[in-house]
Amino acid sequence: MPDLPVCHSGALIRNPSPLLKKNRLRVKPGMTQKMKVIKGPFPDEFYKKLLQFTPVPTVDFVVVHDGQFLMGLRKNKPARGQWWIPGGRIWKGETQAMAIKRKLKEETGLVPASVKLVGVFDAMFPDSMFGVSNHSITTVYRIKPKTIKVLKKDSQHGEFQWFKKIDPKWHPYVKEQLRAAGFK
Repeated sequence: MPDLPVCHSGALIRNPSPLLKKNRLRVKPGMTQKMKVIKGPFPDEFYKKLLQFTPVPTVDFVVVHDGQFLMGLRKNKPARGQWWIPGGRIWKGETQAMAIKRKLKEETGLVPASVKLVGVFDAMFPDSMFGVSNHSITTVYRIKPKTIKVLKKDSQHGEFQWFKKIDPKWHPYVKEQLRAAGFK
């Protein structure tokens, strides 16, 4: 078996670049077939059951501007009350490129100008907003937005703030993602 690149978290990156060509959101022809996107949100009981049996694929973003990165103060579990990078679930039938555009717009109001793969990480928490443990397989991207304007707050973040360096008090998972994106 050939050597595979490994992220800091130990997660394998089997095919790190099918979405990205010259830092543009594109899917290579023939890599996927179109399918109907099944949008959420799912009914709470269904999603709770899903979390009990399977990991959830997600995309997270290290949004950068003028040497700073964007963090949101979480309002819900997991990580309630902590500074976190934006991101969220990928819907069935939605490519990562589609999810990047959707989640970035939903959570921040921003539109990506360039996108760079940072890595693939496992996020595991003993709780979630549904009262069960949560395991996400997260693909993290470094995003430069087209413009910086007033950031839109969403249901998950009480506020957004730009930072220049990693706070040692932040969650180890967030620090790992930020370091992998090139911040200290």
